[in-house]
Amino acid sequence: MTSDRAGVRRTVRAVLLFIMLAGACGRAIGDGPAGDEHKMPESVVDVGEAIVGRAVVRQATVLLTDQSELISLEPQAGRSRRWPLRGANGATFWGLAWTEGALWTLVDRYALGRLASNGELAERIDLREPHVGLFGWKAQLILQPARWETGRPALRRGPTRGASGPFGALVLRPYPGPRAEMLAFNLVRCGWSDGTEVPCWFSDETTLDRIDAAGASRTLVVPGLHRSPEGSGVALEQRPRPIRDAYVTAADTLWVLTTAQEPTSNGDRYGRRLVQIRRDGESVGERWLPYPARLILRADRRAVHLLDAGGLMRMVPVG
Repeated sequence: MTSDRAGVRRTVRAVLLFIMLAGACGRAIGDGPAGDEHKMPESVVDVGEAIVGRAVVRQATVLLTDQSELISLEPQAGRSRRWPLRGANGATFWGLAWTEGALWTLVDRYALGRLASNGELAERIDLREPHVGLFGWKAQLILQPARWETGRPALRRGPTRGASGPFGALVLRPYPGPRAEMLAFNLVRCGWSDGTEVPCWFSDETTLDRIDAAGASRTLVVPGLHRSPEGSGVALEQRPRPIRDAYVTAADTLWVLTTAQEPTSNGDRYGRRLVQIRRDGESVGERWLPYPARLILRADRRAVHLLDAGGLMRMVPVG
């Protein structure tokens, strides 16, 4: 039993390293004035760091890095700050969620950790199986167990407040390769929502699911995207990620950050594109970005705030 558990630990650690996202957060630089992107702080991200978790806390977006540090970004005010996780020497952390007035993360894949405001590990809840994902929305913790059985729900609720059961309709898909790659292939990503549904998707797909607080799903095709066809022979780590991030506003407008082919006078090229989609699924606008945006930090009826691959907070006005 001990050797089996150690083997699962090694496999899960391998897949998390395999899927770790490059980019994200930089050193705290103090307060900055609100305004357009030219007045925002020049750097909030170290290029060599990876973002391994995200949560929205009131007016801030909090990111967890692979260096076990938390970074709070307030894009509308142009502020950022950073502090380390404490109290779990040698542990690895993955995923981030805000619920019940506290931040939560996965500790060594087999436990949930509640974080105090100073980054101290204040509580640990053991889990029965390893996990590869953690999100939080509408006072719920949403987890992704590290499972290999295809056809099973990818996401589940719990274990706080007695919540349990599947969340959404995404199910694990078959993959003709090693177990670690299958976990990476089936990793679910979730954006954020200030509205009635949260967006979640598989990284190689051109569709996403909008999931409500009760766990009911509806699938939306994002226009203008392409994925590697089945059996194309393209290595998993080289496949395009059509959907980079997604955000639902308080008005239930969906913003999707995509990697898409942009037609130019010299032929098509890959670029970043913001797509605006109404609740009924109709696309009402798009905008090509002149920089490689990484995440949507916040979005409302006035602006979409982004984090780019170089660590800069940027603002795209709406209207």
